[in-house]
Amino acid sequence: MAHDVFISHSSKDKPIADAICANLESAGIRCWIAPRDIIPGENWPTAINKAIAQSRVMVLVFSASSNSSDDVSRELMLAANNKLVIVPFKIENIEPEPGKQNYLARMHWLDAVNPPTREQIGLLVETVKGFVARVPPPAEAKETPEVKPVVQTWVAADGNLTSQVVPTPALQPAPPTAGERKLRKRRSVWLYAMIPAVVLIVLGTGNWLLTRPATQTSIPNASATFTRTATPSWTATPSWTATPSLSTMDVIVSDSFLGNAYNWPLFQDKKYAGATENMQIQNGELEWSIDCVLTDGCFYYQLPDGIPVVTDFDVSVDVRRTFDSLQGYYGLVFRFLDKYNYNMFAVDDINGVFLIWAVADNNVFVVDDWTESNAIRHNQVNKLGIHARGSSFNFYINDTPISSVEIKGLPQGRIGIQSGNFSSSKIVLVLDNFELSGTSVK
Repeated sequence: MAHDVFISHSSKDKPIADAICANLESAGIRCWIAPRDIIPGENWPTAINKAIAQSRVMVLVFSASSNSSDDVSRELMLAANNKLVIVPFKIENIEPEPGKQNYLARMHWLDAVNPPTREQIGLLVETVKGFVARVPPPAEAKETPEVKPVVQTWVAADGNLTSQVVPTPALQPAPPTAGERKLRKRRSVWLYAMIPAVVLIVLGTGNWLLTRPATQTSIPNASATFTRTATPSWTATPSWTATPSLSTMDVIVSDSFLGNAYNWPLFQDKKYAGATENMQIQNGELEWSIDCVLTDGCFYYQLPDGIPVVTDFDVSVDVRRTFDSLQGYYGLVFRFLDKYNYNMFAVDDINGVFLIWAVADNNVFVVDDWTESNAIRHNQVNKLGIHARGSSFNFYINDTPISSVEIKGLPQGRIGIQSGNFSSSKIVLVLDNFELSGTSVK
């Protein structure tokens, strides 16, 4: 393992973070800190994900700057998902904002003045050394990242349980290369005085859209076939209100959740074998939570009775995963025939990836594997959309086209929403502006 501790900090607190890093490493505790340990040309979010997954402890340099930082929020979430010990080192007398309180409320805080004293740094070093000695290292990553199937419990709308082997994102990265190990051996020089220079760090998200060759996969039982095209066939930037092809279709559903006009299945503390589920309409939004206790994860979908069966259609919905949710995914089910035959479009906004799959005769087939997209907004509202004409489907995230595929075998079906957890955790979704246009089947 390349390191023991991940140091989370705002770029404005870099001098103090560097000093903490130098003292920890002088005590024999291996650290990972940005931007020092990011290889030139490496994607910044990917590097952060790798580093957290390979750590035992997170040291959070807590200040007004880190308290308001979205990047620090994301790092806290990933640390919690990876079960790291989080040690907040408080250098300013402020309270955590509500989202961060979820992760920090029960932590043992180490208070320090700004800048911290040698004694306070020393106490931090001893505290971290104790945790590193007790916490086992994470499982070593494999030589080549790969997507592994896991067994998840799927719960149909009728409450029946079944199990399926489904793909999940490959979150464990390859071990560090020789170049990475060499770079991580560099040590910062301890400076007790505050560094007067302003260090500017440009956090570039990078272009995550991948160029994929055209591929075709045939299902053995011939119940459906999939064709993925290398270049999407869109002729214009999509607009859910202005695209001419959409205006020719009748609006079937326009739900702003001011009531339950379409008969969404509302319930409280609905228990299954592996989870407790809640769905409520409040404040003009649909809130859906799944608390999964299965280590292999859970998958659910919901189909409101008031939405008819459609053939060609355009559907969109706004979805936000609340900050207190742990790692999971959400999206739409479409052309739903029964619990053994349907299609699904899913987004994991923590890792910035989407997935398209089909279920045919109770077998799962990947149409478009977990793929990164810079159209996905982390910890914000994501507008998901599908444009379906016959067996041709165009997929959108925040009105940006992200995939174009052919899925044959289900000419019509119902539309619904879906959500899932990768492991025992809770996910809470807030949905709004569900709109469906199309040709209904009488």
